[in-house]
Order: sequence, then structure tokens, then C-alpha cells
Amino acid sequence: MNTEDVRKRAERALIRVEEDIEKAERELADKSAFHLRAWQEYGSELCAGGMLKEERLIQERITALERDRGLLRGCLDDRIAPVQPPAEHRRLAEIDAVAAELAAERQLVVGRQAERDRLADLLCLPRGVVADQVEETDGQRLLPLR
Repeated sequence: MNTEDVRKRAERALIRVEEDIEKAERELADKSAFHLRAWQEYGSELCAGGMLKEERLIQERITALERDRGLLRGCLDDRIAPVQPPAEHRRLAEIDAVAAELAAERQLVVGRQAERDRLADLLCLPRGVVADQVEETDGQRLLPLR
């Protein structure tokens, strides 16, 4: 796909997104007006929380569409491309590998901690005591009992 194809796609997508924003903004205005009229007529008999939730969901959709519009404008202004640069791709792969190693190591540490916690339970000792929190008296370690 060449640059001109990307530009045409971005222009068409931008038109659709802007139309969707206008539609959602009209929907929000209509919903707000309806809720206001209903509240004026029926008052506390209505569920204000439900009304606010409906309006918030529409506003969240508008916010997401505005974010999409920003991305598309960035593409048209050549500030952002839909393809990942090779260096960024390699860096992401490196980060993923380190994250996987750390997750595996964390799982081992959590497993050992679970064993120590179970042992502490069996011995009626507090869980999660760190070695430097243990008092030593006459060469013996003293753990507080629960």
C-alpha cells in the first residue's frame, strides 16, 4: 500500500468519524433535553443515576471518536503513520521478552511466598515477616507469635 492509498483511506475515514461525532453530539443533546424535561415533569420518581449513565456513555463514545479524529488528522499531517518503524518493532519485542522473564520470575517468588505463608500458618506465626524484621537474642531468632 502506497502513501497515496493511505491518504485516501484516512480522508474517507475522517469524514466518517466526523459524521459519527456530529451524530453522537446530536444524540447527547437530544438525550439531555429529554432527561431535563422528564425530570421537570416527574422529578424524583425518575432514576437520575440511569439518566446520567446514558449521557456518560454517549460522551465516552464522543471522546473515543475525537481521539480517532486526532489520529486520522495526524496521519494526514504526516505526524503518525499506520505502520510501525522497524526499530520500534524490535524494541517492543525486547520489552515483551523482558516482561515475560519478569512474569515467570514473579510467579516463582509468589509461589515460594505462598509456601512460607502456609508454613507460618501451620506454626501459628505471622505471615509476611521479612528477615530483617526478626529480632535476634543470644544468637536465636525470635518471631512474634500470633
